[in-house]
Amino acid sequence: MNLHADVCIQNGTKIDRKYLLDCVRDVVLGKKSHVVYIYSLVSDSVSYPNKAGSVIYIGEAGRESESTGKRFAQHICTGQDEGGDSGTIYALSRYYWLGKPIRLKIFLLKSKQERKDAERQLLNVHVKEYGALPICQGTTGDNYKTSYLANLNVTQEQLALLNHPPCL
Repeated sequence: MNLHADVCIQNGTKIDRKYLLDCVRDVVLGKKSHVVYIYSLVSDSVSYPNKAGSVIYIGEAGRESESTGKRFAQHICTGQDEGGDSGTIYALSRYYWLGKPIRLKIFLLKSKQERKDAERQLLNVHVKEYGALPICQGTTGDNYKTSYLANLNVTQEQLALLNHPPCL
């Protein structure tokens, strides 16, 4: 894997979501490029079962008919409470809109199989080392669209199921 980019993205700074939008024009991230990328928290950590860690998402991308760089703009929703792209990573978007600095590292690979294998290996290493997948894995798709969740009606009964007293 060859490192292509290593940047810190933060809402309200010079390197914000617009940087991700500009990835579509990055010639190296054009059609038929293959990448694996890692999003990490810069100043916070996640309490994973084995130990605290900073990695929050590991992904892969490769597009045949359009710029692979287009994928990065999909990850963070367009507004704190708006966005209907099923490719948005809801939890990553929450960190961004809360103003947390997020590090993005993009690695170039030679083929689809190589990128798929590299992503799987990194996910497996994370599970072995930290005891779980990165916290933002699995928070994409129709069930996690930002606009949907922002308008979701939550009842007190539902919240009570999630918030219970500690075990004695």
